[in-house]
Amino acid sequence: MENIWKKSNYALMNWRDKTDDSIYSMVVMRQNVHEMPALVELAYEAGANIITFMTLNANIIIQNSADEMSNYPKVLEYYSVKALEVGKRLGIPVIVPNAITLNYDIKFEDIVDELDVMNSTEKFKTEEQEKEMYKVANIVDEYLQENDEIQYDTVPSKVKCRGICDWILKQSYIDLHGNVAMCCRNQSFHMGNVNKTGCFENVWTGEFYKKLRRIFYSGYIPESCLKCGLIESGNLHHLIVDTDDKFYAEPQYKNRQKKVLLELLMKESE
Repeated sequence: MENIWKKSNYALMNWRDKTDDSIYSMVVMRQNVHEMPALVELAYEAGANIITFMTLNANIIIQNSADEMSNYPKVLEYYSVKALEVGKRLGIPVIVPNAITLNYDIKFEDIVDELDVMNSTEKFKTEEQEKEMYKVANIVDEYLQENDEIQYDTVPSKVKCRGICDWILKQSYIDLHGNVAMCCRNQSFHMGNVNKTGCFENVWTGEFYKKLRRIFYSGYIPESCLKCGLIESGNLHHLIVDTDDKFYAEPQYKNRQKKVLLELLMKESE
């Protein structure tokens, strides 16, 4: 990690000279959760204005569900508090996934049991496991190209909220092909395409955006927003979400994809 940090530091220093604001972001998983405080120091030394931590969402190809920090909430809480303490000492804003519900009195002895579980399995794949992963990746890629990689609709979840997501209210994400995604974190859902509709306004006032806003104002988040790292961080200005167990459930389309993919993988192994 030291070499990676040195390269990241150099890149950040160069970037700082070209822009007024720089944000350092880190995806937290069981392999690196203990490095959260050190990453705050790195961001500070590199001149970043803010550092944001977001949790990993498991990938069916990598088969890394054991790496998700939702399995080890106390460990995440402990190192989040430590990261915030470093940020306060250095004067750099730190955004963590579970800021709203943090127990600032948590101690190391409170996380020992979870650490034992977290460290009970290998954190990195063997060469044989990597070969199997590439095999799975080819099958998944073929499936997604022919089926429903991109989603064009969603339904209300069972997770309660107050307000509306900033991305649905006042900002958007548009890729190089003109596709308007739901947000920077969720590009599986396309709201429309500005090249096909003629202008952005037609997408912004289109049926998908209208439906999303209705869902939020009904007091629930859309299924498409389950497990969202931006919601976890508490960094959305116009939305408060009850991040209970239901928030970490898989959306219907993911379960559907997993079911079909598992069937394909089973056929492949026969």
